[in-house]
Amino acid sequence: EFRDITPEAADIFAKYEGLRPIYMSEGHFLNQYIWQGYYHTRFAVDDIALYLLVQDKEGKPGAFLPLCTAEDLPKAFLRIQDYFNEELHARLNMYLVDRASYDILTHHGLTKRYEFEDERDSYDYIYEAERLRTLSG
Repeated sequence: EFRDITPEAADIFAKYEGLRPIYMSEGHFLNQYIWQGYYHTRFAVDDIALYLLVQDKEGKPGAFLPLCTAEDLPKAFLRIQDYFNEELHARLNMYLVDRASYDILTHHGLTKRYEFEDERDSYDYIYEAERLRTLSG
């Protein structure tokens, strides 16, 4: 059952965030809490993963990668794919797939039926400390 992200959910996210390296800010509670209104994010958990359901600008459902161990990622991916197909009657659109996770899914043959697009505008970025301190850009 998907539910809203509340401050109380931080403890739940903490159980899943460290299960495998997450290379994008969207894999962390604070980012999800801050941006939930923009993405209409909801979350659910089961025995292996935390799942993040989002909407694009047109209201079409999508998902971020499940938060789980690398070993459980293929199974969790299949579960969210089945949820989209069976419950939402929609094709799975997954956003912000990092290279390491893509490689795991590819190794298990789970990327064959999907198209992948690089969206440079969605890349994370790191500020140089001095530029951030002086706000020079």
